Amino acid sequence: CTQTGMQAHYQCSACQAYFDEEKVEKDVEELIIPITHQYGDWNVSKPATFEETGLQVRSCECGATEEEEIPVLVAVNEVVIGNNDATVPEGASVELSGLIYPVDAKNFKVEWISSNEELVEITSLAGVYTAVVKELAGTESVQVTITFKVTNVANGVEYTNATDTFVLTVVDKDPIAEFTFENGFTNTGTNSTIRGTFVSNATDTRYAEVESDAQFNSTKFDGTVAVGYHSNAGNSIGIKGIDTGTGDFTISVKYAVSSSGKNLYSKKNQYYVIGTATETNNTQTPKVPCFAIRLGKDSENAGYVRANVVLNGQSKDLFVSNAAGYFKSNTLVEFRIIKKGTTVTVHVECPPVEGQAKCVPYTVTFELESPEALMITPEQVLGLGSNYGVARPGDNGYYDDLKVWNYAVDFE
Repeated sequence: CTQTGMQAHYQCSACQAYFDEEKVEKDVEELIIPITHQYGDWNVSKPATFEETGLQVRSCECGATEEEEIPVLVAVNEVVIGNNDATVPEGASVELSGLIYPVDAKNFKVEWISSNEELVEITSLAGVYTAVVKELAGTESVQVTITFKVTNVANGVEYTNATDTFVLTVVDKDPIAEFTFENGFTNTGTNSTIRGTFVSNATDTRYAEVESDAQFNSTKFDGTVAVGYHSNAGNSIGIKGIDTGTGDFTISVKYAVSSSGKNLYSKKNQYYVIGTATETNNTQTPKVPCFAIRLGKDSENAGYVRANVVLNGQSKDLFVSNAAGYFKSNTLVEFRIIKKGTTVTVHVECPPVEGQAKCVPYTVTFELESPEALMITPEQVLGLGSNYGVARPGDNGYYDDLKVWNYAVDFE
């Protein structure tokens, strides 16, 4: 590599012209073999930073050198968290995700930071970051800020960083209200009171607080559940004092209806299982956001009932179509109302019934305009058995395991 070479060739002795090995005439410059250095690896003589270019050099054994500029490093200037603010129960795990811009950025380090490491710990495995929620210490809820921080690093020096945050509201995984009905109306929750009707035609005492289930006539079903009943108001109790704010919530209740009641005849949406309303029959303007699950039979002799959901005036059948699903009377089925963000999912969980292939689980969803479009406030009553403005008095029904959570429960 210290001098040029010459390809094998012919030269005419008369005219001195040059020819290659194929006897094709060539200019002499075309036959010259140029110097070719055998360079080694590049060595950085000046590292690039996020502000200045760098320089790298490589050398040949003959002593020749070659230089090349190293471009300015591409800095991270924006990060976006893939998680939204959420309410999670203690013991939950939340996988964290985030995007880094520009996508061709290099030379950075990633950190996920919890504002309360004693309650929410950040773990990492194979590049996957997870927020692990520990047990609350005697409080109803705690807000923890999760920060996604990406710092530009070059040659051991930290430069600027970009951050984004979201909030985890950690709540007790236990329900905020729970009624098992195993011994009458037993409230095992913390924030609710039982409300009911014990109506006299002479003195209307609806919405009066009930001190004990002795004020009700109890109808038993399967020896485990009970619901208040009297001749004028039907099954009618309600729960007041629940406050979900504008956040997520979940309601689950098991219910069976008797198909023998006259009020179910030929009235598809006659009987209300559960719903929200106010003690003034929801007559305010504008009306209080509310929902209700309704039942009814197709005919007087039908041995089954169908389910329907109404939410803020929008109605959906809780089966594929009017002829596609139902459940037998006196079958204890579970109804779930799950609000997560602006999505409300209503699900009926039917146990298998021999000979009734159409008794199948089914789900419908509603999209709210905003989280405020459905919430449960202390001024509202979560009515059971057609009470508190959700419908007229109904027939004998049976409840079990009513639970209310202040977060969206994942039943999977």
